[in-house]
Amino acid sequence: MESIFGYPLPFTNPVLIFTLVLLIILIAPILFKKLRIPGIIGLILSGVAVGPHGLNFLSKTDSIKILGTVGLLYIMFLAGLEVDMRQFKKNKNRSITFGILTFTLPLIFGFLIGTFFLKLPFLSSLLIACMFATQTLLAYPIASKLGLAKHEAVTITIGGTIITDTIVLLLLDVISAASRGGLNAMFWVKQGLSFGIFVFLVLWGIPRLSRWFLKNYTSESGLQYIFILTLVLGAGLLAQSAGIEPIVGAFFAGLALNGIIPYTSPLMNRIEFIGNTLFIPFFLINVGMLVDLKVLFSGWIPISIAFVLIIGDFMGKYFAAFITQKIFRYTVDERHLILGLSSAHAAAAIAVVLVGYESKLVDLNILNAAVLIILVSCLSSSFITEWASRRLALSESYEKPDSNQFVEKILVAVSENDNIDMMMDFAMLIKSSKTKEPIYPLTVISEEDKTKETITKFQKKMTRVTEHASSVEISLELSIRIDLNIANGIVRAINEMMATKVILGWSPKTTTDFIFGSTLDNLLPKTNQMIIVTKIINPLMSFKNVYILVPPHAELEVGFQGWFVVISQIAKQITGNTFFLARTTSIKLMRSLNIKLKAYVDPIYRTFREWNDLAALQQEISVNDLIVVISARADSISHHNFLTNVPKQLDKSFENYSFFIIYPEQTNVQTYMTLQLERDLILPFPRAIQKVAKKGDLVKQNLKETSESKVIIPE
Repeated sequence: MESIFGYPLPFTNPVLIFTLVLLIILIAPILFKKLRIPGIIGLILSGVAVGPHGLNFLSKTDSIKILGTVGLLYIMFLAGLEVDMRQFKKNKNRSITFGILTFTLPLIFGFLIGTFFLKLPFLSSLLIACMFATQTLLAYPIASKLGLAKHEAVTITIGGTIITDTIVLLLLDVISAASRGGLNAMFWVKQGLSFGIFVFLVLWGIPRLSRWFLKNYTSESGLQYIFILTLVLGAGLLAQSAGIEPIVGAFFAGLALNGIIPYTSPLMNRIEFIGNTLFIPFFLINVGMLVDLKVLFSGWIPISIAFVLIIGDFMGKYFAAFITQKIFRYTVDERHLILGLSSAHAAAAIAVVLVGYESKLVDLNILNAAVLIILVSCLSSSFITEWASRRLALSESYEKPDSNQFVEKILVAVSENDNIDMMMDFAMLIKSSKTKEPIYPLTVISEEDKTKETITKFQKKMTRVTEHASSVEISLELSIRIDLNIANGIVRAINEMMATKVILGWSPKTTTDFIFGSTLDNLLPKTNQMIIVTKIINPLMSFKNVYILVPPHAELEVGFQGWFVVISQIAKQITGNTFFLARTTSIKLMRSLNIKLKAYVDPIYRTFREWNDLAALQQEISVNDLIVVISARADSISHHNFLTNVPKQLDKSFENYSFFIIYPEQTNVQTYMTLQLERDLILPFPRAIQKVAKKGDLVKQNLKETSESKVIIPE
């Protein structure tokens, strides 16, 4: 068949080509999902079917190659971007161990097969061994989709992948130079120097350039995405100029941007959405188009060669995963996940075998066998990763039940002068991924300001906020209330919505008695929920370190664990260090809680007593750091007189800094004492009862309020 519907084969019409590819991307995952086959496999097999060795609908045109190459770079970029850098640093020795194993063992298997079974010379056998050692994170999107992107098994596999691929691609240059007779001292100097310059430019230059751009173009979301994509491709080009494969450059770009782009931000949503729906599917289809199934029917020699190479390749990767499991005492499911992620071959393997074919180190039979290895390894990798990821995700859901007594509901109380976008970014950042509850933005308008113009102005602001949240697939339930008293309106909204966290904006208004104005002072005694007062000057993605100031006895509060977890969600998005400044007793309990929850990776604890002179912290805290102060309500266990003066100190000494002030959750006396007993903390209960007795009637006080709020639902 040389044409179809009047169009010659392969298709040359760009509209028809793109339409066909989009149909494959749309239909293949749906069809194969019904067959309980991973969608990745469907895209690869679709590429086999429509490619030049199948129905010949598509040929290896420049557009297919370009989008396919970008798709591979995108996979490596996402792997570097989504890896938990703190876990990566913590487990770097495990990543190095696995990287050495997943490089060495397949290399040995490949060399032995090439030397003793295929009877190839030294360089040819070494080339096949390099092909065995390569691996591509083809199935990474499967593990990421099931919530395992930050799992330790995934983290060390990512680290091992970049180690083995970097060594293989550097070794490939050595083999190429040796085959040409150009392996000399100058070659080694040039390779070492170029690689060092590449690493410096990417890991040092990209973070600084990105922070500047993202800070100055916060409202230009389209420009931000184009900027990030340019950095990724630029890093790939820079790697290629240094004699390294572009996939290594893309991965290093992901590492450089890790922590700068918050995981729940609109920018991250765009990066994942466009990659997973366009570029990565193009790459998978492109891989399928490389496969020529006709080689299976061209005689026994290519079949036998392919069979031996496939078995040898799988055994090398299996033993690497098996030994890693035994050394670090992982579960069987974790071993299978490591095997699934590390056993796929794609562009790196093709690059290796093509270099060998062009250098006449291997013949056409080896080239065809390599293509079959790519097909089989991609299919098996997807199946194994899907199976292991589901088992692991299911087992962890049983091992880690949700300990929250109430459903998390975040209320964001905004006023006319607040930076609503920053406050919503913060709310989305601390929102638990386990709940589908919306975020509740609230505006309370006083009776004297209830003009149509004022209400319309707030509605327009809320509309922009809704569009902002929809870009990260988070729903909002907006409300505008009219009340005689702003604080009372917020309190009633808290009670009606059963909110668990309340976010307020910082008010610079100062008086001789307080800094926040009357709203917070009236709100704190009337509600037990966690209240977070935010002053965000710089985008959340620009912060480097987090400094958390913890007052004495903060560990005795009911809301101790609550704020500890909330801040950890912020700290995980930041590449720098997390500093806890507290008393020795508090530090001891925070260490224990962190071991139990695994909330922070390698936090730094320091004793701190200078609450009356916070300005001294300016010597070590920069404007690119985030300050978090744990405060307390009056008459609570951890309240001290110096906390009353903290807002004034922050306003005076840290005018150009971003900071949060957190008032932990409170509860009634009975529940409080029960939790104290469960925690087995040493506390004289008569003093505890005396301290918090006034809190016992809070609910009754709220219910006795006489004035009513009017609720307006925005159109």
